[in-house]
Amino acid sequence: MGFVKLNIPVLVRQLKTEGNIQYQIQPLFIGRPTATHRRFELAMNQFKKEMRHYFKGFTLDRERSDELLWFMFNPDFHFQSYF
Repeated sequence: MGFVKLNIPVLVRQLKTEGNIQYQIQPLFIGRPTATHRRFELAMNQFKKEMRHYFKGFTLDRERSDELLWFMFNPDFHFQSYF
C-alpha cells in the first residue's frame, strides 16, 4: 500500500463564542472535517487528526476522485480589501 502526502488548502476563521475567541479550521472548498479550539496550534493538530481519520482506508477510484480533487483544489487568487 502506498502513501501520498497531500497539500490541502484550508480556511481559518476566528470565531467569538461566549466572549472567547476560537479558531475554526476546515478545507477551503469542502465544509468537512472541521476542527475548533481556542489555541491555533491545537486546532491545527486536531484538524490534522480529523483529516487522517477521514482518509483512513481511503482508496482512489473513479467515483471518489472528484472528492479528492476538491480537497486539493488550490487556485491562485489575490485578496484585496476596499474598505
